[in-house]
Amino acid sequence: MKMEEIAENVGITKMTIYNNFLNKETLFKMLISYRSSKFIEFLENSNNEHKNAIVELLAILEFQKQYPFPEMPIFYSSFLRTNPRVFNLYKAKFRRTLKIYIANNITRGIQEGIYLESTNAENIAHFSICTMENMMDKWVVSGSKMNLNTTHEHIIYYHIRGIANPTGFRLLDQYIKSALNK
Repeated sequence: MKMEEIAENVGITKMTIYNNFLNKETLFKMLISYRSSKFIEFLENSNNEHKNAIVELLAILEFQKQYPFPEMPIFYSSFLRTNPRVFNLYKAKFRRTLKIYIANNITRGIQEGIYLESTNAENIAHFSICTMENMMDKWVVSGSKMNLNTTHEHIIYYHIRGIANPTGFRLLDQYIKSALNK
Protein backbone atom coordinates (compact mmCIF):
# COMPACT_ATOMS: atom_id res chain seq x y z
CA MET A 1 0.00 0.00 0.00
CA LYS A 2 1.35 3.39 -0.96
CA MET A 3 1.52 6.34 1.42
CA GLU A 4 -0.96 8.18 -0.82
CA GLU A 5 -3.48 5.36 -0.30
CA ILE A 6 -2.92 5.37 3.45
CA ALA A 7 -3.38 9.14 3.60
CA GLU A 8 -6.53 8.91 1.50
CA ASN A 9 -8.00 6.12 3.67
CA VAL A 10 -7.26 8.08 6.85
CA GLY A 11 -8.42 11.40 5.42
CA ILE A 12 -5.18 13.35 5.74
CA THR A 13 -2.48 14.51 3.35
CA LYS A 14 0.59 12.46 2.51
CA MET A 15 2.71 15.35 3.81
CA THR A 16 1.03 15.07 7.23
CA ILE A 17 2.06 11.43 7.42
CA TYR A 18 5.65 12.21 6.44
CA ASN A 19 5.76 15.08 8.95
CA ASN A 20 4.93 12.58 11.71
CA PHE A 21 6.57 9.37 10.52
CA LEU A 22 9.96 8.79 8.97
CA ASN A 23 8.60 6.20 6.54
CA LYS A 24 5.86 3.62 6.01
CA GLU A 25 7.70 1.06 8.12
CA THR A 26 7.74 3.44 11.10
CA LEU A 27 4.02 4.12 10.62
CA PHE A 28 3.20 0.40 10.51
CA LYS A 29 5.28 -0.33 13.61
CA MET A 30 3.55 2.45 15.51
CA LEU A 31 0.05 1.34 14.53
CA ILE A 32 0.64 -2.31 15.37
CA SER A 33 2.47 -1.40 18.55
CA TYR A 34 -0.18 1.05 19.75
CA ARG A 35 -3.21 -1.21 19.29
CA SER A 36 -1.35 -4.29 20.51
CA SER A 37 -0.08 -2.55 23.63
CA LYS A 38 -3.55 -1.18 24.39
CA PHE A 39 -5.10 -4.63 23.96
CA ILE A 40 -2.44 -6.35 26.07
CA GLU A 41 -2.92 -3.67 28.75
CA PHE A 42 -6.70 -4.25 28.60
CA LEU A 43 -6.27 -8.04 28.97
CA GLU A 44 -3.79 -7.74 31.84
CA ASN A 45 -5.98 -5.28 33.77
CA SER A 46 -9.48 -6.59 33.17
CA ASN A 47 -9.41 -9.75 35.30
CA ASN A 48 -12.12 -9.71 37.94
CA GLU A 49 -13.17 -6.10 37.36
CA HIS A 50 -16.35 -7.34 35.65
CA LYS A 51 -19.49 -8.90 37.06
CA ASN A 52 -18.66 -12.40 35.84
CA ALA A 53 -16.38 -14.28 33.45
CA ILE A 54 -18.78 -13.97 30.50
CA VAL A 55 -19.16 -10.20 30.92
CA GLU A 56 -15.37 -10.02 31.19
CA LEU A 57 -14.97 -11.75 27.80
CA LEU A 58 -17.69 -9.63 26.22
CA ALA A 59 -15.89 -6.48 27.40
CA ILE A 60 -13.38 -7.26 24.63
CA LEU A 61 -16.10 -6.24 22.15
CA GLU A 62 -16.37 -2.84 23.84
CA PHE A 63 -12.59 -2.48 23.64
CA GLN A 64 -12.74 -3.20 19.91
CA LYS A 65 -15.29 -0.44 19.40
CA GLN A 66 -12.80 1.97 20.93
CA TYR A 67 -9.74 0.46 19.20
CA PRO A 68 -10.97 -1.31 16.04
CA PHE A 69 -8.75 -3.53 13.94
CA PRO A 70 -7.40 -1.83 10.81
CA GLU A 71 -9.59 -3.37 8.09
CA MET A 72 -6.85 -3.62 5.48
CA PRO A 73 -5.17 -7.00 4.99
CA ILE A 74 -2.48 -5.25 2.98
CA PHE A 75 -1.54 -3.35 6.14
CA TYR A 76 -0.76 -6.57 8.00
CA SER A 77 0.85 -8.35 5.07
CA SER A 78 3.08 -5.32 4.35
CA PHE A 79 4.11 -5.16 7.98
CA LEU A 80 4.81 -8.91 8.06
CA ARG A 81 6.80 -8.73 4.81
CA THR A 82 8.89 -5.69 5.81
CA ASN A 83 9.26 -6.42 9.53
CA PRO A 84 8.87 -10.17 10.11
CA ARG A 85 10.95 -10.16 13.30
CA VAL A 86 9.00 -7.29 14.90
CA PHE A 87 5.66 -8.73 13.71
CA ASN A 88 6.48 -12.13 15.20
CA LEU A 89 7.65 -10.57 18.49
CA TYR A 90 4.29 -8.78 18.83
CA LYS A 91 2.47 -11.97 17.87
CA ALA A 92 4.37 -14.03 20.48
CA LYS A 93 3.75 -11.52 23.26
CA PHE A 94 0.09 -11.27 22.30
CA ARG A 95 -0.21 -15.07 22.26
CA ARG A 96 1.32 -15.43 25.75
CA THR A 97 -0.89 -12.72 27.24
CA LEU A 98 -4.04 -14.00 25.55
CA LYS A 99 -3.40 -17.58 26.66
CA ILE A 100 -3.12 -16.49 30.30
CA TYR A 101 -6.22 -14.31 29.95
CA ILE A 102 -8.37 -17.07 28.40
CA ALA A 103 -7.19 -19.74 30.87
CA ASN A 104 -7.85 -17.44 33.84
CA ASN A 105 -11.26 -16.51 32.42
CA ILE A 106 -12.20 -20.18 32.05
CA THR A 107 -11.04 -20.99 35.58
CA ARG A 108 -13.05 -18.05 36.90
CA GLY A 109 -16.15 -19.09 34.94
CA ILE A 110 -15.95 -22.63 36.30
CA GLN A 111 -15.64 -21.27 39.85
CA GLU A 112 -18.64 -18.98 39.23
CA GLY A 113 -20.72 -21.90 37.98
CA ILE A 114 -21.28 -20.50 34.47
CA TYR A 115 -18.80 -22.67 32.51
CA LEU A 116 -18.76 -26.45 32.23
CA GLU A 117 -16.71 -28.02 35.02
CA SER A 118 -15.12 -30.45 32.57
CA THR A 119 -13.53 -27.62 30.54
CA ASN A 120 -9.74 -27.89 30.33
CA ALA A 121 -8.64 -24.25 30.53
CA GLU A 122 -5.18 -24.76 28.98
CA ASN A 123 -6.44 -26.83 26.05
CA ILE A 124 -9.31 -24.46 25.24
CA ALA A 125 -7.03 -21.41 25.52
CA HIS A 126 -4.60 -23.03 23.07
CA PHE A 127 -7.42 -24.01 20.69
CA SER A 128 -8.92 -20.50 20.79
CA ILE A 129 -5.60 -18.83 20.03
CA CYS A 130 -4.85 -21.22 17.16
CA THR A 131 -8.32 -20.58 15.71
CA MET A 132 -7.85 -16.80 15.82
CA GLU A 133 -4.33 -16.97 14.40
CA ASN A 134 -5.45 -19.24 11.59
CA MET A 135 -8.26 -16.86 10.73
CA MET A 136 -5.89 -13.87 10.74
CA ASP A 137 -3.24 -15.68 8.69
CA LYS A 138 -5.79 -16.68 6.04
CA TRP A 139 -7.16 -13.11 5.96
CA VAL A 140 -3.70 -11.55 5.58
CA VAL A 141 -2.59 -13.98 2.86
CA SER A 142 -5.83 -14.05 0.86
CA GLY A 143 -6.76 -10.38 1.27
CA SER A 144 -10.39 -11.46 1.63
CA LYS A 145 -13.20 -9.05 2.42
CA MET A 146 -13.69 -9.98 6.06
CA ASN A 147 -14.66 -7.56 8.79
CA LEU A 148 -12.29 -8.47 11.62
CA ASN A 149 -14.36 -6.81 14.32
CA THR A 150 -17.54 -8.71 13.40
CA THR A 151 -15.60 -11.95 12.94
CA HIS A 152 -13.99 -11.55 16.35
CA GLU A 153 -17.42 -10.96 17.90
CA HIS A 154 -18.63 -14.25 16.41
CA ILE A 155 -15.52 -16.07 17.65
CA ILE A 156 -16.15 -14.83 21.19
CA TYR A 157 -19.81 -15.94 21.06
CA TYR A 158 -18.70 -19.32 19.66
CA HIS A 159 -16.07 -19.68 22.38
CA ILE A 160 -18.56 -18.91 25.16
CA ARG A 161 -21.17 -21.28 23.74
CA GLY A 162 -18.55 -24.05 23.67
CA ILE A 163 -17.69 -23.78 27.38
CA ALA A 164 -20.84 -22.35 29.00
CA ASN A 165 -23.30 -24.38 30.97
CA PRO A 166 -27.06 -23.54 30.86
CA THR A 167 -26.58 -20.65 33.31
CA GLY A 168 -23.82 -19.25 31.11
CA PHE A 169 -26.01 -19.60 28.00
CA ARG A 170 -28.70 -17.48 29.67
CA LEU A 171 -26.14 -14.77 30.53
CA LEU A 172 -24.82 -14.71 26.96
CA ASP A 173 -28.33 -14.63 25.49
CA GLN A 174 -29.25 -11.71 27.79
CA TYR A 175 -26.18 -9.81 26.59
CA ILE A 176 -26.94 -10.46 22.93
CA LYS A 177 -30.58 -9.40 23.35
CA SER A 178 -29.61 -6.18 25.11
CA ALA A 179 -26.94 -5.46 22.46
CA LEU A 180 -29.54 -5.93 19.71
CA ASN A 181 -31.92 -3.52 21.44
CA LYS A 182 -29.33 -0.72 21.58
